[in-house]
Amino acid sequence: MKISLIYAAGGENKTFIGSADWMPRNLDNRVEVITPVYDSRIKEDLWKVIDFGLRGNCQGSVVDGSGKNCLWTTDTEESFRSQEELYKYYKSHITND
Repeated sequence: MKISLIYAAGGENKTFIGSADWMPRNLDNRVEVITPVYDSRIKEDLWKVIDFGLRGNCQGSVVDGSGKNCLWTTDTEESFRSQEELYKYYKSHITND
């Protein structure tokens, strides 16, 4: 599983992609790496995935590290299913070149 990381470094956003499983058992027994993403189209795509994921408010949970995960909720009543919306987004942007 991969994850994208976005840092706002003094107003200059930096985008990285790498392993999402940064746990001691993995960091102690193998090499975990991240790498910068330079292509603007790929960066835009990763930003979209993160944006949709953070906006999602259906069946999500916060993993807080204490073992007591809590249900993710937002202050909006309108539901946003991030995976479904991402699917619709990609489907509408497919080109048949």
